[in-house]
Amino acid sequence: MSKLVRLHEAAIAPEEGTLEFVRVLGNTTGSHVLGAKESPYGDLETFDVEAVALHSAIRNADLVKMDVEGLEAVLLEKLTASDLANTDILCEVGTKVNAERIWSHFKDTGLNLFSQKIGWRKSRVASDIPTSYREGSLFVSVRDEMPWQPTGDHR
Repeated sequence: MSKLVRLHEAAIAPEEGTLEFVRVLGNTTGSHVLGAKESPYGDLETFDVEAVALHSAIRNADLVKMDVEGLEAVLLEKLTASDLANTDILCEVGTKVNAERIWSHFKDTGLNLFSQKIGWRKSRVASDIPTSYREGSLFVSVRDEMPWQPTGDHR
């Protein structure tokens, strides 16, 4: 198993470098890169983290699970159909603005956006894309159908 999984303590970003990371104390799922969330709440601490470029991070991956607390549009907009020829992405989408940006970026690329919000069917319009974790996840793929059996709406 250790040959299949390698842990890197780093943030994923459009380019390599150093980023300021915000740890939300007492909320392990709310930590994020500084600026990704408009109004973080609670006790916060910040520190620098290494940033790995998205293209490098996904280069040899079959599947990427992305939960980047508001940076999903910024990161996904850096990818092309050729970047995802052999890689699928499963991600949360945190806002309506991000959903619209992701839809606009991918709609004419030949990639498919399967939305849990609509029972894992292909998204046909921007409003099919989830706008929060409450509406489920988004699967970005070159595939024409989901690699698993859809089970209905997220709701």
